[in-house]
Amino acid sequence: MADSRCRERQKKKKTVTKLRCRILWLIVALLSECNVNGTAKKSWPELVGAKGFAAASIIEEEDPHVQAILLEDGSPVTMDFRCDRVWVWVNQSRIVIRTPVVG
Repeated sequence: MADSRCRERQKKKKTVTKLRCRILWLIVALLSECNVNGTAKKSWPELVGAKGFAAASIIEEEDPHVQAILLEDGSPVTMDFRCDRVWVWVNQSRIVIRTPVVG
């Protein structure tokens, strides 16, 4: 009985590990598609604390292939991944509160 439980746990661990590897592979594949030449930025941590519109301008200036979209914290968004979009999360004072990232 204990043996079968142990084997069952091992199978579940292998399945979870395989799933995690596939998810990681998918994320890497998506990011590599976004940045074919390897030069574009994927995040802008230096913009946290900046004014939202200024941050959006900087992002679009540094990577003309993306559109920076200002969103107030808590706004609903789609969960799809897009190489040409950067969410810029701001508070009510329009200050960036999270690191803007491609996606």
